[in-house]
Amino acid sequence: MEKIQRNEVMSLPDYEKVRAELRTHIMALKDRRRVFVGSFVSFVFENQETVRWQIQEMVRAEAVTREEKIQEEIDIYNEMLPDAGQLSATMFIEIADMGELRAWLPHLVNIEHSVKLYIGGEAVNGVAEEGRSEEDRTSTVHYVRFNVPPHLQQALANGQVEIAIEHPHYTFRTAVTPESCAALAEDFAA
Repeated sequence: MEKIQRNEVMSLPDYEKVRAELRTHIMALKDRRRVFVGSFVSFVFENQETVRWQIQEMVRAEAVTREEKIQEEIDIYNEMLPDAGQLSATMFIEIADMGELRAWLPHLVNIEHSVKLYIGGEAVNGVAEEGRSEEDRTSTVHYVRFNVPPHLQQALANGQVEIAIEHPHYTFRTAVTPESCAALAEDFAA
């Protein structure tokens, strides 16, 4: 997947003009690309549009106008894009109650290393970004890549896909909807 270039990131005034409309589009896109696994973990599979949105939102939130800082944000977020033959997902631990969240995080250390994608019954292990878990707790956000062999890239469109977390304290397996499978299959065509 091609990396985001500087000329693809709008200026703050231009972005403000289209933000509401773009937000509606991106939220619908993320819904197609989101998979819930168990009671409080979800994955959003990233593509150019979702990453560009994140860059625009960060530039907006921090009121960034300096070119070198904008490029720095682009470089950071480009790391979320999958390389050739990969899918890339942001994994969220979504527990709204802070007390419950604090209670769970120590039990979920290394959850990011327990993720698998099953395509046509064949397992593809997730490769997590290092440094997101500590000895006594984990982060609520993780980045996971899946190196998908060519024969499974083609099988992805058939819709026999599941995502699993096989962690001692959180074990769930969820079928990916046909709509989400189609969206992910498009990534390999891009």
